[in-house]
Amino acid sequence: MPGGVCTSGSQLGSIIVENPQTGEILAMVSRPYFNGDTIGDTSVAPDNPRLTVGEEYWNKIVTDPNSPLLNRAVQGQYPPGSTFKTLTLGAAIDSGKYTVHSTFSQADATTYTVDGFKIDSNNLGDYTNGPQPASFPLELGHAYAYSDNVVFARVGVGLGADTWLSYTKKFFMSTPGDPQSIPIDTFPSGSSDVYTQGSFDPVLLASSAFGQGQLFLSPMTMSMIVSAVGADGNVFAPRLELKAVPYSTTDPTQVARNAPNNDPVALGQAFSPDAANQVRQAMRDVVTYGSVGASGGAIAAIANLPMTIGGKTGTAQLTSGNPHAWFISLAPDNGYTGGGGAQLAVVVMKERGGEGACQAPVAGNIYSYALPLLSGDGIQG
Repeated sequence: MPGGVCTSGSQLGSIIVENPQTGEILAMVSRPYFNGDTIGDTSVAPDNPRLTVGEEYWNKIVTDPNSPLLNRAVQGQYPPGSTFKTLTLGAAIDSGKYTVHSTFSQADATTYTVDGFKIDSNNLGDYTNGPQPASFPLELGHAYAYSDNVVFARVGVGLGADTWLSYTKKFFMSTPGDPQSIPIDTFPSGSSDVYTQGSFDPVLLASSAFGQGQLFLSPMTMSMIVSAVGADGNVFAPRLELKAVPYSTTDPTQVARNAPNNDPVALGQAFSPDAANQVRQAMRDVVTYGSVGASGGAIAAIANLPMTIGGKTGTAQLTSGNPHAWFISLAPDNGYTGGGGAQLAVVVMKERGGEGACQAPVAGNIYSYALPLLSGDGIQG
């Protein structure tokens, strides 16, 4: 939502940088973090001779209420907020039921009652002075850019539970009785849950379609979703390990023989190339005139960066306190005009960070640094 509040007090969260074309995780940060070298320090603690430095440090971090041992990028579980409209939009287009040009009247875009539950959070009034004010009938792509919950609730219910859930399963999300885990190498992952209890009724479907309800997702799951959009709809397993080598050897030729590359692992097609490109167009619209472009200042400035960033903000509402702030993105985001696949996907998630748009400049800084380093072999440096 443009003009929202950015909070600076919380420093908890994560960042993931992925190559959408292979699933390779180029960078992954979780805060707060811990120092593995300190855990392994066997010298005597200066203030307690009965403990080593490592033991004393371990006792401190295991009782830290901020949970530094939790890898938030892979194991953190959060409501994704409006970033999840990306999956709903992809499913809507790929199913053939909608396009980015499907239209909604002003009444249909501003309020919706499903099974007696009223949804009227549409955000459209926040764009009256933006680069492109909302007008009616409202196209679905514009509703994504303006982050209209009402339209996406309608789309979710219009798709139906079976169809919508079939797309969540393409990204290994769990439902009751069908637990899944992210197929990531070298690191244990938690599951991403679509819903955790009860039945998946129309009200829950409507809320989940715009990223609330009982959704609890990891940033890694959101990285898989945005990367699929940037890779013509293809889903790749996230890969942290570049290659496997023997623990120790003195024979370089033996190392070469036993060091196979960890090749990309294709997991299937989530969306058609055409559907993925329509989503990419909508993601670019978010940055040029939607929830990023209409925010002004340093937030909107990323629209003018040379690498053509597309993204989706998410402001995940909680039962109390500041919401979680998400920004999922890819660049270059000119594939829908024939510019080819995206080279990088960046997911930023800050706990209690306020409005999702506040994290867009973080992604912009990462692209400005990383994209010039790209070569045919990936990041160099």
